Amino acid sequence: MKTYSPKLSLILLSVAFGITACSKTEDKIFFMKYPEPPTVVTYEPENITTNTAFVSGKILSSGSGSVSRSGINIYPMGDPLSKGPVPVRKFNDYRYSDNTAEGYFSVFLRGLDPNTTYHYWAFATNEAGTSYGEMKILVTAKSNNSENGK
Repeated sequence: MKTYSPKLSLILLSVAFGITACSKTEDKIFFMKYPEPPTVVTYEPENITTNTAFVSGKILSSGSGSVSRSGINIYPMGDPLSKGPVPVRKFNDYRYSDNTAEGYFSVFLRGLDPNTTYHYWAFATNEAGTSYGEMKILVTAKSNNSENGK
């Protein structure tokens, strides 16, 4: 009959405990949560003139990080794509707000063309990426100047 010394039992118990402890540590690493981008909504435009408008959004959640940038992305409807390996819009403008926390923000747009339809949406960026709210449409007022042809 074989007998085990207390030292050998202690070593076997230590190895078994070490394996169990390692597998618990691995579980924690395996179930790590992925970073989440912010959640944003876009609101309807206000105070629209021939070349200006107020547009706004709201950061509902900062996600799993701090918001580093927020604002409005705007481009004219029918804006042609540039030619090249990666087509991009010729007028694809980002207007930034000062808000980097959950809550409302607004951006005053100037330099818009009269009687023009624009697409825009609010956005917010954190360490996980950039999120966009729902796309909205803004139509600037017609110019009172009949000489400009618009």
